[in-house]
Amino acid sequence: MSEKSPPNAIIIMVDQMKATASHLYSRHGIHTPGLERLAKLGVRYENATTPHPLCVPARVAMWTAQNPHRTGSRVNKTPMPEHMPHAAKWWKEAGGRFEFPKASAAGAPKTNTVVVPTYFGLEVASNRVIFLVDASISMLQSATGPKKKGRKKNLKGAPGTKMAALKKELTSILTKLPDTTMVNIIFFNVGPIPWKSSLQPLRGGGRQEAISFVKNLDCKLKTNIYDSLVLALKDRRADTLFLLSDGKPIGGTFTKPADILREIGAKNRVRGAKINCISFGQETPFLKQLAKQNGGIYRATSRGGGAGGGKKARKAQ
Repeated sequence: MSEKSPPNAIIIMVDQMKATASHLYSRHGIHTPGLERLAKLGVRYENATTPHPLCVPARVAMWTAQNPHRTGSRVNKTPMPEHMPHAAKWWKEAGGRFEFPKASAAGAPKTNTVVVPTYFGLEVASNRVIFLVDASISMLQSATGPKKKGRKKNLKGAPGTKMAALKKELTSILTKLPDTTMVNIIFFNVGPIPWKSSLQPLRGGGRQEAISFVKNLDCKLKTNIYDSLVLALKDRRADTLFLLSDGKPIGGTFTKPADILREIGAKNRVRGAKINCISFGQETPFLKQLAKQNGGIYRATSRGGGAGGGKKARKAQ
């Protein structure tokens, strides 16, 4: 496009396509690489409101910037009134004089840096997240080497333990997430120990309350992964889960990895939540398969938050 020619505007409108039909909004959706690239360069909306439940009135409203009661188009059989001004007419009449809003006084638009917080090296890009965290006795082991003998166990996780590293990392990500993020935290040992019954906003006192919950939790026996995942999946608003554990499942409705993979796969097949898994201390084929099966990412870490807790930068136009 030359400097004197008017800018091009492309509007893509499809019929009878719900958001989850695209990979942009659901791991079960079809891959739309072109749309996904546009979304990364621009803005992807999580919520939208239609001016009318029928398609033709809604389209007329969009093109005319008028509500259906003003256009007179209230059913699909009613076309756009011929006298009604609409976007195509405005662009045609403007011709070469058409232009997008001017840049700010600071100058031409600049490339923005989108900072994405990370949790054990995994990006937390969603704003509806549940953190599931192993709080079994094994998390009291040293994160850096053999533990010293003769020391009384601190059930909250003494410095140098895996639990201490986990709490530091989880506190860090809770500090860095935007106020608009909705989160819940579910620790698990004998059973799931949720912070709240459903997602809560970090704005207001939510952030400090969540951090306090993390710092005050004690470790106990067993590793009930299955029942904790089921509880997390019941919150339909959550679209991303981060599951961390340092050992095999012990306790709960199902303990065999094959049974958990089968049951969670069935429950999440339509639900479509992304389940990311983090193995603390050693490679865990079960967690690796759980992440793969549920559209997530798997990561193994041995020293806690060395690679996480920070932020990754992305460029966006």
